[in-house]
Amino acid sequence: AANASSANAGTFDKQVASLDTAVGLCTASNGDVIRVAAGHAETITAAAGIDLDVAGITVIGQGNGTDKPTITMGTATTATMRVNAANVTLRNFRFVGNIDSLVKFIDVNADNFTIEDCEFVTSSAKEATSFINVATTKDNLIVRRCTFIQPTDPAGTDGAADTGAIFCVDTEYVTVEDCHFNGSFETAIFHNRTTKV
Repeated sequence: AANASSANAGTFDKQVASLDTAVGLCTASNGDVIRVAAGHAETITAAAGIDLDVAGITVIGQGNGTDKPTITMGTATTATMRVNAANVTLRNFRFVGNIDSLVKFIDVNADNFTIEDCEFVTSSAKEATSFINVATTKDNLIVRRCTFIQPTDPAGTDGAADTGAIFCVDTEYVTVEDCHFNGSFETAIFHNRTTKV
């Protein structure tokens, strides 16, 4: 929004400018909900550039198609949105890869992460080796109604760590419902290793 500012309170009429700022205004395990406006766009240029590190929050994007809030990964192959607290839900976002050999879009480091109605898009010159990347023994991942598009094979190593549309290490209770995978994904669409090497 035109009046968005990091100094604002994060209310409907006094929006903050970034998602990470909004997360910082939340209280853990309080059922807080962040709504992100249609057309909102941010570029992540570093690991944990946006950090969902408050337990129990729900982040909902407004809009449809390309009007969904868009998070672009650029500049560094290590750029990520990180989930660093339990019981987080993320809904209705568009993620775009804008650098070749992106390691991962979302770095999940906590249990009970739910992601719904999101799109992940790369191009033939800017592929990703993984899209949702779950840390060792983090459980109860739910992925619903998400779309993963990668037109060409990335330059990763088949069978290596951090490869696959959804990469997990010794993860239990994974639910993937009504998702679409279109294109080429290194190793497999689902890659659940026993050890990360």
